[in-house]
Amino acid sequence: NDLKKVLKENYSSLLFIIASNDEVLSLDALNLIKKVLLAKGYELGVTVEPQAGFNWQQWEESLLSPSLFSPKELHVLKLKNLKLNTDTLRQSIQNLLQFDLNRPALIISAPFLLPKDMNKPWVKLINDNGCLIQCWPVKENELPRWVKNRAIDMNLDITMKAASVLATLCENNLQAADQALKGLSLAFSDAKVDENSVLDFLDNSSQFDSYKLVDAVLERKAKKAFRIFYNLKRADSQISPIYYAFYRELNLLLQIHDVTHGDSLSASDLERFGVWRKRQTTILIAYNSLSIDQLYEGIKIIEHIDQALKGIGETNVWDSLSQLLSLMLIVNGKTQIKRKLSYA
Repeated sequence: NDLKKVLKENYSSLLFIIASNDEVLSLDALNLIKKVLLAKGYELGVTVEPQAGFNWQQWEESLLSPSLFSPKELHVLKLKNLKLNTDTLRQSIQNLLQFDLNRPALIISAPFLLPKDMNKPWVKLINDNGCLIQCWPVKENELPRWVKNRAIDMNLDITMKAASVLATLCENNLQAADQALKGLSLAFSDAKVDENSVLDFLDNSSQFDSYKLVDAVLERKAKKAFRIFYNLKRADSQISPIYYAFYRELNLLLQIHDVTHGDSLSASDLERFGVWRKRQTTILIAYNSLSIDQLYEGIKIIEHIDQALKGIGETNVWDSLSQLLSLMLIVNGKTQIKRKLSYA
């Protein structure tokens, strides 16, 4: 509802940043903006996700050279991180702003913007000439209502108590909650969903085990992690939710390191990144145990899995996932947690 109000106030805007660390919130915002622009007569143009060696000049040419058959185009740029050639991006946006007639629309999806990021020239340029949308993490006490509202959007009749149980079990992982709701909507399309239905469904859901696998790895529980891994592989589970769940947590850890520079963590540090208190111990264990090199190498493996699923390369995705687990469970000489979480 807040985003709908923002879009109404910025109805003429054709330039957007969606800043969020959560794929579900980011995708919701992206789809809502697309809906508004498509209603204005825009047609989908190019959606790109820059990788190493990305050709910015070629992207700008496609952005600034609309199709003869569709003079009003909507382009999407998905940034996995903010460590990019900002001068090039700023210049591309500046050139885009020179259009007077049939200017292309541009939506940039990016990680959550910290105060220091607000001073980046390309961010300021969009903030001054377009619409910046920060998707703040859903707070713990707000998640049951978020689950309930999302269930309503899916035509799923779920009790408030069941929504609260699902929110608690998902521990602020909106991707897990969204996947669970989609499964519940298929399993209970014509029946009311109560807390017992939620518990039974999640207990038998291999998809939900994806998030249990990630937690087992982050908590250094190797036997449990590989047991879940082999069960998922044996069940021929979808691998996309698994590698996305890993990407979400590794990217979160990198962002935390970028702010703390390896110093001790406080509860406020973690809460700033949307980590619930009951989940903070898991993140702290990973923060203390995983090196920066491990995190970056893990991201590379995930990118290889993503490319293989898109038909690029011949990587065996399950072998790559096993490699990711082995990499993450290397202790590097750290056999215990040396820093404790401070709530001071």
